Amino acid sequence: IKADKEKSTEKIDGAIATIMALDRAIRCGNANTKSVYDARGILFM
Repeated sequence: IKADKEKSTEKIDGAIATIMALDRAIRCGNANTKSVYDARGILFM
């Protein structure tokens, strides 16, 4: 996918952010690692 701002009549920032997020999700996947919050809990202030 290649976004071309010159051909767009509106801002494409939202579309680019969506494309980048999907790319990261596909590349990194869902690593089933434990969260630090599973062991120590959430700190409330």
